[in-house]
Amino acid sequence: MKESGLRAELMGAFRQRVKARFWEEAWGERMREHRRDPEAFAREVLGSRWWARQREVAEAVARHRRTAVKSANGVGKTYLAADLALWFLYSHAPSIVLTTAPTWRQVRHVLWEEIGRRHRRARIPLPGALLITRLMVKEGWFALGLATGTPDRFQGVHAENILIILDEASGVPDAIWEAAEGVAVGGNNKILAIGNPLQASGRFHEIFRSGTGWQRLTISALEHPNVTGAGEPIPGAVTAEAIDSRVGEWCAEVADGASFGCPPSSVEVFEWRGRRHRPNDLFRARVLGEFPLCDETALIPLAWIEAAQARELAAEGLCRAAADVARFGGDSTVIGVRRG
Repeated sequence: MKESGLRAELMGAFRQRVKARFWEEAWGERMREHRRDPEAFAREVLGSRWWARQREVAEAVARHRRTAVKSANGVGKTYLAADLALWFLYSHAPSIVLTTAPTWRQVRHVLWEEIGRRHRRARIPLPGALLITRLMVKEGWFALGLATGTPDRFQGVHAENILIILDEASGVPDAIWEAAEGVAVGGNNKILAIGNPLQASGRFHEIFRSGTGWQRLTISALEHPNVTGAGEPIPGAVTAEAIDSRVGEWCAEVADGASFGCPPSSVEVFEWRGRRHRPNDLFRARVLGEFPLCDETALIPLAWIEAAQARELAAEGLCRAAADVARFGGDSTVIGVRRG
């Protein structure tokens, strides 16, 4: 059984190498033309349609070694990151793409689900064996999703062409940042750090405060064509109705709301439907793509809450449940469950 399994594995690897060779002969030159034009690759090969801010991010990644993007929800950041992973992998062949995120669930079920979807729906057949968090074209030419609990997996990775994607970068541990920057030392070794700006501390926050050598961009949901009404609507993205809801839940109207001329995503106040509003930290991070102000009166920082919601529960251990029962006003009863 072991012998037949090894034989099948070797034959599979051989077939992948043959497919990769024929693909390079047929499409290699055309793919190399897309090295400086990721939008053309996304449009022609993947059938993608980007809006203006996505194009800006892609251009920054193509032209620079370090790109950091703080982004709102619902603006297509995961869609874009998946496109860029495939663009780099196939237009810089042979190349290595490494991705990570704060939790394994985010690696597997967010970015890599999108990578798999984009790969399967490509207009041009793309070579490589696609697994859950791995896309292997041949030896030395692959994409791989890694957990943040294993920074040692980054060690020993060296190649002329490397792209590292730090998804939801605000929650990526310092050890992973150090490992990524230790790998990306070659001339065409790039890092894309992208995600919601959930905490006003850590490496991601430092980059936007004083990070030299990084291209820094911000994507606000208020700029999206579905919200502004400029351009063709993008299905599945943020909508003006969603912004209405968030403004009502997370913002306080400023007294002189009839005034105009306020920038659409200023630090303290933003304008929406002719009125000025002061956002809370959830709105800042999730809608404006800005870091929290870190209100000193807050008992529990926003980043702690987000990390707890994303954390995977231990399979074993003592289970505890607690309830905070509401009595008056608009409070809600909250029930929490903890294992381990």
